[in-house]
Amino acid sequence: QGVAFLSLAIFLIFVNNAKVGVGSKAPLETRYQTAITISTAVCLFSGFFNILQMTGLDDFDLPRSTSFTLDLSRPVEWLMTCPVLQLVLVILGGTRIPSYRKFMMPLLCAANLLCGVAAMFSEEGAMQWVWFVFSCIIWMIYTY
Repeated sequence: QGVAFLSLAIFLIFVNNAKVGVGSKAPLETRYQTAITISTAVCLFSGFFNILQMTGLDDFDLPRSTSFTLDLSRPVEWLMTCPVLQLVLVILGGTRIPSYRKFMMPLLCAANLLCGVAAMFSEEGAMQWVWFVFSCIIWMIYTY
């Protein structure tokens, strides 16, 4: 029920407000409206996952030397919301930001988060550091 309600809410937000395709050439007010629309949808989605995190439905025990329980909905939420927020930053930037950044920024953000998830599920030791260093390299690419 919660997923259906969230899906309906996000659908109604996008149908009744500015479209993402407006792009960076639109006037500033239109870009603000698009950013608010996307941010509202992200807020609803994030709120749903934060409620899910309070339950025990998403608890996942990771094999560590100490007991570590991961709320699995947390990295899923990050993977779903952070790339979208990167897209919002590109839209707000306007024509000063190259158009290829609309795809590059969200994809690099998702890749960075996937490296973090891979490090989280890796055994303790060198492999976690490899994922961390690879993630830092990706971060340097998309902040350049």
